[in-house]
Amino acid sequence: MRILTTSALLVSSLTLTGCMTSGDTKSASSLLPPPAEKCFYTFKKEYEAPKWYCGKKVDGVARQSKGCSNVVLKRKQEQFAINQAQQNLAQLLQTDMKVLIEDFYRETGVNKPDAVEAVIESISKALSVVALKNMDMIDTIPQTPTGETCVLLGINPEAKSETFKKAIKTSRNNDEALYQQFTAFKGHQKLEEEVAKKALTQE
Repeated sequence: MRILTTSALLVSSLTLTGCMTSGDTKSASSLLPPPAEKCFYTFKKEYEAPKWYCGKKVDGVARQSKGCSNVVLKRKQEQFAINQAQQNLAQLLQTDMKVLIEDFYRETGVNKPDAVEAVIESISKALSVVALKNMDMIDTIPQTPTGETCVLLGINPEAKSETFKKAIKTSRNNDEALYQQFTAFKGHQKLEEEVAKKALTQE
């Protein structure tokens, strides 16, 4: 792979521009990527913030959540921010889990909506506990211009998959009778495997 230095790129750019007509220049500029949108802490756009503060997804993360706190006790601000981010991220994962489980039972041919809903509720409870161990602290802002402490928590695809798999296993152990309703349906025993696999690529 050929690597151009800044000087080489500048010369190439000047050469191309000099050889273009005004129409060509307009066409070339349209091929350039649009400038990255900036993120600010307030509507006045006085202080620029990291893009994740405005919801921009971080590369390599399956799901992420921001938490901010401006409680009076400064020493507790970060913990309050972390708690908020954990709750939000757990809810996002529960939503993802629900979609995958509903899809699985639909594809398996299960027509027991009440039983499926009960299974989802059981797994969601287990997930809220299991997920905490697999969340990573991605970034932190000790103090924003508005006086808040903010953190960004996330979970990578592999950890998300493992979290879902463990949550289902925990649910099975805690509510074994609940799952016996599905023993007649082919493929039901593959619930953990299929959900964990699809969690890796879930958008």
